[in-house]
Amino acid sequence: MILHYQGPAEDEEAESELSVTELKQMREKQLMELEKRKAQEREEAEENQRQEEEDSGITWGMGNSNSIFTILIFLLLFFLNVLP
Repeated sequence: MILHYQGPAEDEEAESELSVTELKQMREKQLMELEKRKAQEREEAEENQRQEEEDSGITWGMGNSNSIFTILIFLLLFFLNVLP
């Protein structure tokens, strides 16, 4: 007795034009590119963090550039005798 299992033709997958070895090589290449991209993103994130740490450095009580403008406005108003 021979049992032959076969489903409907519309349920079949299309055959690949690539061999199994070629598919494995393509997947390996994709994984290597993904790892390379992730490593590059990590390096960029670390560089950005390092740059932010360097930029924060010593502020000498000035903070960001907005506070410099605040000080300049205060001094201008003070010298114009607008402030008491």
